[in-house]
Amino acid sequence: MLDEINANSVGFCTEVRKLSPQDWERTATRLPGEARTARWLVRQATHEGIHHLADIVRVGARLHNYR
Repeated sequence: MLDEINANSVGFCTEVRKLSPQDWERTATRLPGEARTARWLVRQATHEGIHHLADIVRVGARLHNYR
């Protein structure tokens, strides 16, 4: 699982590095009537990744202490 998370993180960063300065302001519709910039989408994805990694660390610590 950690290898897969790492590979996905590397892939995400590779794609983000390809964005030009103009690309950061491009918009997409996330939900009906909700336009978001590429900048917002990358920040949100980063936030979610950090949040879920914290969950993994917390669960891992609990399992370690359970033994």
